[in-house]
Amino acid sequence: MNWTALPFSKHRGLSLPQALFTEPGWFFWAFRLPLRESLGYEASLLYPRATRIRVPQEAGDQTAVEYVLDTRAGGLAAVQLVPEAVGGDGGGSRSFTKPYIDLSIPSQLAPFDKTGGRIIVDFLKVSYFGSTGHKMTRERCERFFDTSHFRG
Repeated sequence: MNWTALPFSKHRGLSLPQALFTEPGWFFWAFRLPLRESLGYEASLLYPRATRIRVPQEAGDQTAVEYVLDTRAGGLAAVQLVPEAVGGDGGGSRSFTKPYIDLSIPSQLAPFDKTGGRIIVDFLKVSYFGSTGHKMTRERCERFFDTSHFRG
């Protein structure tokens, strides 16, 4: 897909896939705006993809994503893979699991949680690319969201 460069904001010149890898909370904030024309269309494609990213599985593994809460700050403290059988919500637990990576979790927990956004992007980069240091160029960000890494 030919992604549109943002004509506004501190992310001016970036595409929406780049903005998701740079600052996912900003994307979920901007999604609530009345984005027009191609940006509105692109955001409507990206939202379900960014909230339902498949967990890469090794042969025979069945893992889920555990989101650990920071009880003092009210945001996201960590993200990790756990055996799928561990899944579920412990009621008053300080964590919960999902069968997929959801980049919107930090902004759901605390609207301006930039640390949580960095934590979840780093988790995604390690899961798919093997390192938090993997440079996410415009082409790589867009290719990631153009592929089939998503749960229907």
